[in-house]
Amino acid sequence: LNGGWADEFLMESQEQLKRRCGEVEQCLEEVGIPFLTGEAGLFLWMDFQEFLPVLVDGEGEASAEEQAQRERALYLELLQEHGLLFTPGLSMKAELPGFFRFVFTAATEDEFQVALNRIRSFVKSKRGE
Repeated sequence: LNGGWADEFLMESQEQLKRRCGEVEQCLEEVGIPFLTGEAGLFLWMDFQEFLPVLVDGEGEASAEEQAQRERALYLELLQEHGLLFTPGLSMKAELPGFFRFVFTAATEDEFQVALNRIRSFVKSKRGE
């Protein structure tokens, strides 16, 4: 891979990944959503714990089943009401419910921008802004 098309492809791909990751981070910072990101990758973790449905009794610690139900309810709300498809953290062995994996490489540029706008709209609607 000495100076050929593959080198150019890899450089271009790395730049696109870096740019998209930066745009996701900027969007999340703008709306005040905590996130974790790595040095390199195709996704980042978003902390949506504040949007988990409340417990029925509102007291005590939730069982593992209740935590999974709460995260699933939020997952379905994001998908069905806001058109956002993220990977629920518990399905990826996250320790706490409410973390979602945003794969920012699996969309066209237009779809990616729509997703960022939908995140902004979701957060504003949930916070009553």
